[in-house]
Amino acid sequence: MAKHVISTLSADTKYTQWGKTPGLNQEGRSVLVRGGAGVALRGAGQQVYTPDGIRTEVSDDDAAFLAAHPQFMQHAARGFVKIVDRPLDADKAAQGMEPDEGSNPKTPEDVAKAAAEAAARSGGLTSTEALQVTTNKKK
Repeated sequence: MAKHVISTLSADTKYTQWGKTPGLNQEGRSVLVRGGAGVALRGAGQQVYTPDGIRTEVSDDDAAFLAAHPQFMQHAARGFVKIVDRPLDADKAAQGMEPDEGSNPKTPEDVAKAAAEAAARSGGLTSTEALQVTTNKKK
């Protein structure tokens, strides 16, 4: 019976087992887990759909390989991927998972928040202050 991987990553991820021989790394077994969560997709007509999660069907052997793969375990620990036994709706299954926000574009709110955090750490500029450009040229 097949298993399913639910992913909230925005890009496909190929989990690979590498074989090491002297002077050469050889690709062994690999499993591709589809990404695309948070990426706008064109739907019917002019509709644009942004999925919260993507489901990839894998075999039982592939699921066992993924469960033991170090990179997959890191992604699972951070809440980006999980293995389920039945074909769930990816959007509903992804609701309790962490979204991959590392590739999202920065919004003005994100910039203001980062400036406020940096000011609190360093005692420098507040989020409303701006940097002024100065030069070393003599007048």
